[in-house]
Amino acid sequence: MFSMDSKCGSSVEYFSLITFSDVPEVYSTVNDVTCHFTLAPNMSPESTDYVAIFPVGWKSVDEYVCSQPVTVSADSDSSSSCMHSVTFSGI
Repeated sequence: MFSMDSKCGSSVEYFSLITFSDVPEVYSTVNDVTCHFTLAPNMSPESTDYVAIFPVGWKSVDEYVCSQPVTVSADSDSSSSCMHSVTFSGI
């Protein structure tokens, strides 16, 4: 789970602090899939955070098809929103 400092507000606001963009509706198993996301200001990933792709109809977080850890460079400015990405390699 992404950590945030006390300036971020209530837990209801927390869920809108990670925004995914350009999310395709269908994924190819042959091509790489790049997932773009933006973290709100004052958020930083923890070492156990990851982005995963789930099948339609998933019911448990254990049902992911593939996952990649979230890495953000140490020099990222946590006081402003910044675009990040994770790439899933094709088979």
